[in-house]
Amino acid sequence: MTKYELGNILIYEQPTKYIVKSENYDDSFPVPVLTPGQTFILGYTAETEGVYSAPLPVIIFDDFTTATKLVNFPFKVKSSAMKILKPANENVFLPYWYYFLSSLKVDNGLHKRYWISTFANRQVHCPSFQEQKRIAERLDKVQELIAKQKEQIAKLDLLIKSRFLDMFGDPISNPKKWPSRRMGDIFKITSGGTPSTQEDSYWLNGTISWIGSNLCQNIILNKNDGRFITEKGLNNSSAKILPVGTVLIALVGATIGKTALLNFSTTTNQNVAAIWVSKEESYDSLFVFYFIQGLYDLFMRLGSGKFKMANLQFINNLPIFNVPLVLQSQFANFVKSVEQQKEVFSTRLSHLEILYKSLMQEYFG
Repeated sequence: MTKYELGNILIYEQPTKYIVKSENYDDSFPVPVLTPGQTFILGYTAETEGVYSAPLPVIIFDDFTTATKLVNFPFKVKSSAMKILKPANENVFLPYWYYFLSSLKVDNGLHKRYWISTFANRQVHCPSFQEQKRIAERLDKVQELIAKQKEQIAKLDLLIKSRFLDMFGDPISNPKKWPSRRMGDIFKITSGGTPSTQEDSYWLNGTISWIGSNLCQNIILNKNDGRFITEKGLNNSSAKILPVGTVLIALVGATIGKTALLNFSTTTNQNVAAIWVSKEESYDSLFVFYFIQGLYDLFMRLGSGKFKMANLQFINNLPIFNVPLVLQSQFANFVKSVEQQKEVFSTRLSHLEILYKSLMQEYFG
């Protein structure tokens, strides 16, 4: 099969004339402002001049990170640090090449523009238009199924939060007028620690789970796929073994204020607060877990700018409703029932993601 330079298959346009002038975004405005990164739609603008509208679809390609998005609607962009990629001729089926670009593993650690220097001169095979279309449509179908499973999981998460509000009300405004108590007066609250990374014996062949605040994503944690420490590392740090049912709260970083509920025993680093919950205090871990998620706005009020930090004193001073344990147990039973349904969708999602990776390897590996 003949090879071609990628730059002769995908031609680019600089996005300069499509850059948004104002960052006065509002969801009621008509035109989305895009970035190829994870955020994708930064917001919506009222500007109607300089909108990219045809031909569609196009691929927006971040020239510095190599992130890509396939776009089939009119848009403006945030900056010039991208390329708008289009088919060079009628034999190019653009969605296929979006998947191709997504499959590439590129070292993008250098601060440079990658399309011209690395991508455009890359030698690639170009299947027939019909084969490109067949492959892209198959990958589209798997992606649609993945999106549906994620949507079902998200709906079940919303169902749990809705039931919480119905039973207990908003944790901050307390519309049901529950009496409240200070968390530090009820629970043992601790933070973790990090063994010295300069000492191999603290980490090498470790068997004791050790996790960071990045895993606090308002989820129930069933296992640790990350790092482990040794008993010697545990004994020579402020890390503590936390039991099943402990509620974790991230104290700093991008996940500040977000939580995790432990379904396994672990240790954590110092950027995590651990609330030791037991029925002896007349509290259920699932109730505490969802209650703290309702306090998220309190964490967002900490500090100024992007960097925010909480400490154990702040956690100790947080309020919690004094709710009868029988009501907490009713809520917990509802959560467990919904989690069983989520597990079904999660299993399907896992199988679909494995299939997607397998197909990507088959077509582009």
